[in-house]
Amino acid sequence: MTAPLAYQRYHEGMLARARRRARVDLQAHMALCDANYEKLFKLYPSLRAATTDGAPREFVLPVANAGITAEITILEQTPYTTLVRLTYGMHPALRSLTEPRLTVRLYHDAHSADVIEYQGQRRFAGAYDYPNEGMRAPDEKTQINALLGEYLSHCIANGMSSEAVDFSRD
Repeated sequence: MTAPLAYQRYHEGMLARARRRARVDLQAHMALCDANYEKLFKLYPSLRAATTDGAPREFVLPVANAGITAEITILEQTPYTTLVRLTYGMHPALRSLTEPRLTVRLYHDAHSADVIEYQGQRRFAGAYDYPNEGMRAPDEKTQINALLGEYLSHCIANGMSSEAVDFSRD
């Protein structure tokens, strides 16, 4: 007795889906998070000693003759971790753009920084099957951490700060 055609198609689809399951390149992801940690400390050398007074560290980024203010705000400080929020303060001429918000946890013992929230979305898995219910990319967590790296690199290369920035850290 053979299985119904619908069941066979479902089973074949499940097998194909299992074959294209996303995989995490843990070594590359951790290298990205480690590089982001170093970039954050280049921009904010006193980050570990700073307090959670709510005063952000600001950088002005020149974009199309309109300044964008990038801010790093410390939300939480513990002996082994720091939680920071990175935001853009858009110039009035650019208000139609979405203002990115990233919340990043820094792990001081591991010298690593990982995005834990992006645009109000939390709990990113290391990898997602595709397609999935939330329509997340298979490597969404890695892409968000790469975005953080690009954002920090842009701040280092183009930002202007009222405080001294340490470019000597490697």
